[in-house]
Amino acid sequence: MKILLIVIVIAIICAFVLLKKGKIKDQNNNNIPDFIEDAVEEVKDVAKEVVAVVKPRSKKKVESKKEVESKKKVVKKQK
Repeated sequence: MKILLIVIVIAIICAFVLLKKGKIKDQNNNNIPDFIEDAVEEVKDVAKEVVAVVKPRSKKKVESKKEVESKKKVVKKQK
């Protein structure tokens, strides 16, 4: 566990030094490399697309479940 923590800290320090020396690009000087910002934006876009597809489907599932439950109640009342 300690070894893993030490490796992570060393990697962060190396990345920070490379960032400050200009080896890793950072256009807006917020200490977040541009390739990470681009990756995060791509993930956000994909997540929005997934939500746009899944949300209507889940609403339909909820509606059909409510319909089935109401029909079960009707059947139970008839018995």
